[in-house]
Amino acid sequence: CRDVVADYRNRKKPMPGFGHPFHKPDDPRPPRLFTIAREAGCTGNAITLLQTLSKELDRAAGRHLTINATGAIAALLLEIDLTPDVMRSIAVISRSAGLAGHLAEEQRNPSARRIWQLAEEHIPYEQPRS
Repeated sequence: CRDVVADYRNRKKPMPGFGHPFHKPDDPRPPRLFTIAREAGCTGNAITLLQTLSKELDRAAGRHLTINATGAIAALLLEIDLTPDVMRSIAVISRSAGLAGHLAEEQRNPSARRIWQLAEEHIPYEQPRS
């Protein structure tokens, strides 16, 4: 875990599966997912590894970064021996369900056009640098 965290920090890359803009200090979803997984008979080895990685990341960062739902789900999929290529397809499917929910909400309560207008009115467009 120390080597993995050091590698990400040396490359100045965010650690996938950690941090959340709204759930601070902790995302409430991972602990519940971990409990369900253990109750369903998962060994917990991947969960424990993720939690160890989390502690090392906190130590190296000098602050707490929550395990987010994406990180938790990755650990759960490892618990049931799915390969990374299959995990990626499950991630796409789950994001698609969320997108469908946003579309349904927009149909019931249209706001996208107004948000677009406000952005155009209040956020200046900057030409990309060449």
